[in-house]
Amino acid sequence: MADFKPLSGTAISLALTLAFVVLVVTGNANAEGRCPAGQYPIGDQGVGGCAPIPGAGGAAREPEPAGQWHKTWGAIASSPSTSEAGVATGKATKEDAERVALEGCGMHAARDCRILIAYRNQCAAWVVPQNNGNGARSGVASGQDMKEAIVQAQKICIDPSGAQCKIAYSACSEPVYEAF
Repeated sequence: MADFKPLSGTAISLALTLAFVVLVVTGNANAEGRCPAGQYPIGDQGVGGCAPIPGAGGAAREPEPAGQWHKTWGAIASSPSTSEAGVATGKATKEDAERVALEGCGMHAARDCRILIAYRNQCAAWVVPQNNGNGARSGVASGQDMKEAIVQAQKICIDPSGAQCKIAYSACSEPVYEAF
């Protein structure tokens, strides 16, 4: 068996001091004292307060959003054999917009309706030739605003007589804001 030697008074004092320091350092150190986390004490005796620690993020947090933007869809459908057409704007999905446009186009018995364009958070324009001679072609385009949509559609449209195509339809499908 090993010999056991009792500790001296100095060794006991040193061991107790070391244990106290370890407890203080590893315990829940709260340098702010009387202030909540992220703040530090200010003022003198009797007149104390707390201020945010710079860079701690306490008072400088970004505000929570008060709502959300929802994208919307629009669509234009047309029947190549008739003059029937259908449109939709402000729909939640592309499928909804196309369905509504096709239903509008087929409302008067057109059986060959097809989607000309589907667009999201944009404007669309459909321009048609003033004269429907040989080689006539309408133009459909979307753009960030109505002016851009019309300009792009005019570039596609062909009027055999050389006249500028006229606007048959134009609309924008804008995002919708939902407040919380």
